[in-house]
Amino acid sequence: MQSVEQSARAKWPAGTAPIDGEVAVAIFHFYTGVELDVDNIAKPILDAIKGIILADDRIISQLFVRRTNLGILSSIQAPPPEIAAAIGQGGDFIWLKVDGPPMHNVLP
Repeated sequence: MQSVEQSARAKWPAGTAPIDGEVAVAIFHFYTGVELDVDNIAKPILDAIKGIILADDRIISQLFVRRTNLGILSSIQAPPPEIAAAIGQGGDFIWLKVDGPPMHNVLP
């Protein structure tokens, strides 16, 4: 997960403190090779961004994890530019999204 940590450091604005309030996190694992168990995807990623983007993973009150096999994916509707570029490069990649706290009074 060294590449996750390096990416987090590169993307997080220099001199900006890690988020220290409640957040919702979404992790998307796009793969072509080894298919990981969904429950094994989150922990190493969250550990890699701890102290960089998030002060601690205890502030996460909602976690969404999805894996997508790029080998069978025919299209994505309106992907963010980062995802479109990564798909174009080929290979496995992770897209991480951190949002403010979830609405606890609304169930998914």
